[in-house]
Amino acid sequence: RIKAGVNWWNSSSPDGAGNGPPMKIAPVGVLLGLKKISEFESLSATVNIARMTHGDPRAAVGGVLQTKAIAAALCGGVPALEAFLSFAWLEADMLESAFGADQEPKMSDRLSMGRQLVMSGAGMDNLRERIGVGPLVSESLAFVFASVLKLLREPERCLEEVVSQGGDADTTGSMAGALLGAAHGMGAFPRRWRESLEAKDRLVALADGLYDMPILREAPRISFGSHTVAPEVSI
Repeated sequence: RIKAGVNWWNSSSPDGAGNGPPMKIAPVGVLLGLKKISEFESLSATVNIARMTHGDPRAAVGGVLQTKAIAAALCGGVPALEAFLSFAWLEADMLESAFGADQEPKMSDRLSMGRQLVMSGAGMDNLRERIGVGPLVSESLAFVFASVLKLLREPERCLEEVVSQGGDADTTGSMAGALLGAAHGMGAFPRRWRESLEAKDRLVALADGLYDMPILREAPRISFGSHTVAPEVSI
């Protein structure tokens, strides 16, 4: 639609509650974790990126949660990510109220369910069956958060288990890999994975450039319906 001349702000489908935003939002989480941008700027960037392709506010909620989770992992490693994932349902509940994202199934409910399942010792098959692994963001991101919470200290096994559960596996793998990489670093993954990575040198150069990026100025205002979440920011 953008190629056809539609403004990017109006290019998304209003029913787009998919998991694209959290799948691709990792660079914003990195910038937030490295203190290159403020929380306000990360919120602005995340919602703008989500709005290009996904008009349903649940997709934006998912993007913001993934951004914050990556930032937490970069700032505090495994303990900080574990703490964030344990209480992500509370963050989701506040975001849903602010964004007007109260459609069912709610992200906060799925995240709460995932936490309870992990605490009860549920296996990966049970997480998949109860939460879901489809393209709906409230399913797949909640599944990833629960899986990473369960296997956070075993990054290789965690990523293999997430992808092996099927469903929208390329996206769940991408989201889980971003969280695990932020918490553990690239060395947490087997050398055979890293050495066979397509366009590895280019990706490393891009990551280095992101790390070396100067502190950014305030992002432009955003508008997403009539729900206000911060001064001068409408979601």
